[in-house]
Amino acid sequence: MARLRRALKGNAREAIKSLLYSEASPLEVMQALRRRYGRPDALVLAELDRIKTLPKISENPKDICVFASQINNSVAAIKGLKKPQYLHSPEMVKQIIEKMPTILKFRWYDFTAAADEGEFSDLTLVSRFLNTEADKCGAFATTEERTWTKRTHRQATHSTKEREGNFEEARASEKTCPVCQGEHFLRDCQKFLKASVQDRWALVKKSRVCFRCLQGRHRKENCRKPPCKECKRWHHHLLHAGPEERTTAGNEDTQRGASSIMASVNAVNNARAYLKIVPVEVFGSHGSKKILALMDEGSTVSLLDEKVAQGIGVQGTTEELVIETVGGQLIKKKDSQTLDLMVKGIHQGRKKTLKRVRTVDNLKLAPQFLEKKRIEDCPHLKKIADSLHYEGESPQLLIGQDNWELIVTREVRRGRPGPEFLKKEEVDWPAPRTFKKETTGEEKTVDVVATASTRHPSPDPERFSSWKRLWRATARVLQFIQLCRKKEKVHAAKNDPAWKMTTSKKTKTDGKEIRPSNVQDKR
Repeated sequence: MARLRRALKGNAREAIKSLLYSEASPLEVMQALRRRYGRPDALVLAELDRIKTLPKISENPKDICVFASQINNSVAAIKGLKKPQYLHSPEMVKQIIEKMPTILKFRWYDFTAAADEGEFSDLTLVSRFLNTEADKCGAFATTEERTWTKRTHRQATHSTKEREGNFEEARASEKTCPVCQGEHFLRDCQKFLKASVQDRWALVKKSRVCFRCLQGRHRKENCRKPPCKECKRWHHHLLHAGPEERTTAGNEDTQRGASSIMASVNAVNNARAYLKIVPVEVFGSHGSKKILALMDEGSTVSLLDEKVAQGIGVQGTTEELVIETVGGQLIKKKDSQTLDLMVKGIHQGRKKTLKRVRTVDNLKLAPQFLEKKRIEDCPHLKKIADSLHYEGESPQLLIGQDNWELIVTREVRRGRPGPEFLKKEEVDWPAPRTFKKETTGEEKTVDVVATASTRHPSPDPERFSSWKRLWRATARVLQFIQLCRKKEKVHAAKNDPAWKMTTSKKTKTDGKEIRPSNVQDKR
């Protein structure tokens, strides 16, 4: 869904904007787009209309090559849409011939005369003819002038500006230093080179130039310049801050920026979101190690830091690993290992097995601080503050949806009226305690859990085994038979004459006559 939100623009995004932020699955979004835009006949008719709007061409070899490529693209699109019946259109062939110069028309007549009868009305034959002519005159065609289009990514309220022009003219006009207004680029400015790294960043942001090339006003994502030579990040090497400069700048900006940043955050919301990070213990042939684990319900794979795997002595099979992040960045590792990892919660005694865990060189997960005072401020979590508290360090294990049975939320403890609440997972709950459960009306039962993995995990085998199901079915059948026998005895007793005689007798109590309730009084 994240890739769809990032890729869809314009009318396509407007058509399914409600589905993007609802509980709809990506398949439902694709079906909605297919209903709106995935109509092959409409797309083919649009291609034919595009051919009709093409202008007449001259005898210039360049025009012939461009015209041939346009017709070839339309024919390929019709074939790709699997609508070959539209390729047999004498009317379209006639319109294409009318757009050709006179000498090319006579060559077409000769070409159709040599072809088999019945093929002259096929668009494929016209495309083949134009490609042949383009190959003959392509060597004499002039080179096309390079143009470029610059679009502002910050869209205005009522319009979006576009500028088209000659590439060389734009390059010449941009050769002006935004700092000293000299005839050189910013990276060659002496005033810019003498400034500190922090001052350079301020000048670049003020000038609104690209962080990677320090030259154009485009975004860094669209820049073709290589990343920083030192840290491989998306900025120019003149903007790279060393360890000493980064530490000094951090100390100077801490007190100055912390108050303003925290003030703006507190003005919006005092709550803070915590990720599902829990302390666990992993086991291997060389021993065990206590680390932090991140329970990521948005990941389809479980990852382990390779240094941890080497330290505890766990090994597996070597397979290539390719990970695509939310931003579309690909991470490849050829020597990644696939292994099964024994893990347990710090406050638990039973071990669990993580299936198909992949190893990576450096997991690089952001650390999280869970202060003890923050927990003690919550009355419903105060008794277990010692069990939940942990120091800020980077998680070295990521548990994804391929091991969903260990990360699914099983219980929620929520206080009143604050927003802090605690989720109970399979591996992170502290030692057994007695809690007073309070229903809030917001609890939801997980009916279906989906996982994107080549090896599908199965639920509890004891619950869904064939013997258990047979035992439950047999018990239900026996209960039904017992109920039927009981009803049969009641029905037989009602039809028995002796039972009727018994019910028709009169009973006397305290000198008064009392009749059964089912016998009507005829007096």
